[in-house]
Amino acid sequence: MSNHTLRSAASDSSLCYQGATQVSIRLRNRTQLLNLLRHREMTRSELSAASGLTGAAVSRISRELIDADLVLERKRSDQYAGAGRRGFTLAINPVGAFVVGVTITANRLSVALGDLSGRVLQQRNVPHVDIPDPAQVLDSLVIATRKLMADNHKDRRCDFDQRRVLGIGVSMAVSSGDSISRAEDGKVFVSSRALSWHNVDVATAFTDYFKLPVKVEPRAVAILRSETNVVACDSGVDGPLFGGDGIPEGGGQMDTDYDAVNAPGSRSVYLVNVGLGIGSATQVDRKIYGGSSKVGDLAHLAHPDFNFECECGRSGCLLHMATGASVVRELGARPLRENSGTNTLKCSQTLSALNPALITALDLAKQGDPTARRAFFNAGARLAYGLDLVHALLEPDEFILAGEIGRQDDYVAGVRTALDRYSTPIQYHQLRVSQSTSPLAAISTALEVFAFSSVLNLDKLKCGNASANAAVHPYRQREVVA
Repeated sequence: MSNHTLRSAASDSSLCYQGATQVSIRLRNRTQLLNLLRHREMTRSELSAASGLTGAAVSRISRELIDADLVLERKRSDQYAGAGRRGFTLAINPVGAFVVGVTITANRLSVALGDLSGRVLQQRNVPHVDIPDPAQVLDSLVIATRKLMADNHKDRRCDFDQRRVLGIGVSMAVSSGDSISRAEDGKVFVSSRALSWHNVDVATAFTDYFKLPVKVEPRAVAILRSETNVVACDSGVDGPLFGGDGIPEGGGQMDTDYDAVNAPGSRSVYLVNVGLGIGSATQVDRKIYGGSSKVGDLAHLAHPDFNFECECGRSGCLLHMATGASVVRELGARPLRENSGTNTLKCSQTLSALNPALITALDLAKQGDPTARRAFFNAGARLAYGLDLVHALLEPDEFILAGEIGRQDDYVAGVRTALDRYSTPIQYHQLRVSQSTSPLAAISTALEVFAFSSVLNLDKLKCGNASANAAVHPYRQREVVA
């Protein structure tokens, strides 16, 4: 090969790399501006100052977002009419795009629609489904999602437009020891003891029918997303990325190197989601770690006062000592403690088999049954042991209790009482109960991955605009008095 040919090939390669780099930079800049606008209106000059981008770059990106109906240009009422473009602010258009949120837990199946502001527009529970039967569960959820989208699109409820749905977020009951694995072909396989599922392909049922990308995430990570609105580290998209015509558009990995500019400072947050099992997620330096990362996982921390044998080989793991499973066993008069220190008890039931008894226990506690309330209190007290160790290792600024068990009043009281007994450095105000709902958590997952990231598919939205030009949307007005 001649030197001229080599130089030509090297030049072509360099141009391709530069082109790819420029595209990546544009996507990052667009994502940064969208995240800045996520919680408040800003002028172009404010965006330029906050992002470090030039005024020309901000104007170019904002025009692109306005044309895609993702951003509105509002006329400011606090400035005089002669101020020119300085009299306008930019804001997220709530109905500029939509997402679907799906929740799969041992005691809840639901689907929900959300808009770009994170508001839950409508949700539907899916009852009377055999949870350990994954095919029945997924078929029921697809049918419920189809009906929810079709009904809202037909009636134009909440200004919903099915053509502007960006993706589907799935929040699942995945605890420590369970797994979410992604294959090269985009399929995602989930194993969950709480559901009695093993290597179940979750994403394909949705991608095949709706031709939309899907993100499957542990419930603890999804809830922490909705509580903090920051990016998760393991944010790969599950399933191919589809354009407006359903054609795959390359890889399924989301670029997450940028900082979530709307994150509340650099504070660290530790969330523990307690149901039949236990899962956790940690926010550090504006990124969320959970699931396969195992950062801060406390499920297999062993409580020294208990000899209940865990499948991991240890005894007294919090997975069995501080969860809904331990409540059921305590109420069933199965001892959790062996005073002899030699004999151990083994778990003879799967977690999913304990769910009916846990629902009964929750009802009894709600009715004031003292035995049930004491069982939840004791489980919470055992969790406090793990939280004290987590604080010693990670020193998070805030702890959040989530999940149906984690939010139960007696359970929370047990946690707080035991922390006081340990003389822990965890202050009362550092521990709070999650206010996020299941639909909101799943919707937050979809928004973070498909709207407020470089994965955002503007071409799909522009195609939707072209096919809907005849109907002028009330939000598509250029000037809206604030």
